[in-house]
Amino acid sequence: AQSRFPDHAHAFVVANILNTPTHLRRRFDLVIDADTLDTAVADEQARSSLIHGLINLLHPRGHMAVVAGQITSVHPTTTSNAGLNPELLEALMARHGLTLSSRLESHPATVPSYRFGGVFNRAPAN
Repeated sequence: AQSRFPDHAHAFVVANILNTPTHLRRRFDLVIDADTLDTAVADEQARSSLIHGLINLLHPRGHMAVVAGQITSVHPTTTSNAGLNPELLEALMARHGLTLSSRLESHPATVPSYRFGGVFNRAPAN
């Protein structure tokens, strides 16, 4: 990306999500995770570290969009190849202080693989 768009090379950053650089923390209004949580769902520590790293990027009033899935069955209650399903995703986000504001899902009858996710926000302080 840096070589294709040299005028904007400064805008492209490569970093380790598990060790978020300080200058990137709490900086983004929108953080998008597409299929990363699927890969860590079997390992609770890895999954928790990954979610924490993503949240570290999120501005306090920001939104996190998560897209997951790849279910081989067309039934929405079936778990994905990695074991993640909509209910587990929502529970994981809630454990990390995020609430679901909008559900995302493909219609299993029209899409070859069932995709699901949501847009999450930090839980309001009491």
